[in-house]
Amino acid sequence: MKNFVCIFLLILFYMIPINAHSQSNVNSIVSIMAEEVNSIAPKTFDLPDGTRQTLLFASAKYNKLTYHYKLHDADIRNIDQNTFKNVIRNINLTELCPSPLADLVNKGVDIAYSYVDKNDKFMAVTVISLGDCK
Repeated sequence: MKNFVCIFLLILFYMIPINAHSQSNVNSIVSIMAEEVNSIAPKTFDLPDGTRQTLLFASAKYNKLTYHYKLHDADIRNIDQNTFKNVIRNINLTELCPSPLADLVNKGVDIAYSYVDKNDKFMAVTVISLGDCK
C-alpha cells in the first residue's frame, strides 16, 4: 500500500516540467501529497513482527512532508527514547532510500516520521534529508 501511494505521488511530482520545480511548486506538490495520504488515513497496518501501527495523517510545511504514526504496542515509559530514535531512523532509511520517495529527498524534500505510543505520548521524530539516501 505504501509503495502504491509513493508511486502515485511521484507520478504527480514528475508531471511538472523539471524547470518548473521552483520552491513554490515543490511546496504545492508536498501539500498535495499530504492531502492524498490523508484521503486514506487513518490506516492501520499489521507488521510482520505482530505489532500494529496506524498512519494517523500526513502534514506538509514548505519542503517537508511528515507522516504521523501511532505504535499500538509501544509505551514510551518502557523504551529508551534515544535508542528508539536511532533504531527507527535506520528502519526509515532502509525503507525509504530504495523507494520512489528517495527521488523527492534527492530533490530537496525532507521526509519526516513522527511517532506516538499507545497512549498518544510523543516518542520521536526522524527526518530523512538530502544526502541521507546515498
